[in-house]
Amino acid sequence: MNKIAAFLIALATGAGLLMTAPAQAEPVAGKDYQVLQPAQPVPAGKIEVTEFFGYWCPHCNHFENTWEAWSAKQGKDVVIKHVPVAFNNDARLVPYSRIYYALEAMGKLQAKSSKGMSMHARVFDAIHGADRLNIRGTKDEQDKTVGDFAAKEGLDRKAFMDAYNSFSVSSNVSRANQLTEQYRIQGVPTVVVQGKYVVSPDEAGGYVKTVQTLDYLVQQIRAGKM
Repeated sequence: MNKIAAFLIALATGAGLLMTAPAQAEPVAGKDYQVLQPAQPVPAGKIEVTEFFGYWCPHCNHFENTWEAWSAKQGKDVVIKHVPVAFNNDARLVPYSRIYYALEAMGKLQAKSSKGMSMHARVFDAIHGADRLNIRGTKDEQDKTVGDFAAKEGLDRKAFMDAYNSFSVSSNVSRANQLTEQYRIQGVPTVVVQGKYVVSPDEAGGYVKTVQTLDYLVQQIRAGKM
């Protein structure tokens, strides 16, 4: 047998092995995701997927592109929600939650920022990128930092700060803290499917495995198997 023939046979054999490789194993409860007991209520007729995150969290920043790409692919029966986390109502973290809810109240989360990305993505970028946005100091100092950022991004400074300091935003921050406790969130980012199935990159084995697990859970729920 000449070398070319041997090479072609080896190539064909290798291709056959690839074609007959076992399918990827299904995610396993207790390993790839956790089952929350008791489950939290969700709207009927929809598949609810909730991301618990923090603008302040570098891991959430790294996960954001993967998460946004996955979210964009979901069908109309999937409801995506976001909960900004400020563990234990930590005064150092609350301003970041207020930014999220202020942008939401103004309908500006997906508005184009000074860098062409959404305002939601821009907040991550400003905190973890070259700007190194750091909200600290007294309440007045925090408000100035936040207001300066909003104005730089082309938002109406007064309108943004009115929303940021509003009763409705304060109520949303309190509600987010309640949800964080009810869902027993220990770290972020964490994604909960249908109020019951809890997935985090740390436990799932990375960002790619996380979205694979999310795909599996959504498909199983859609098929009525979970």
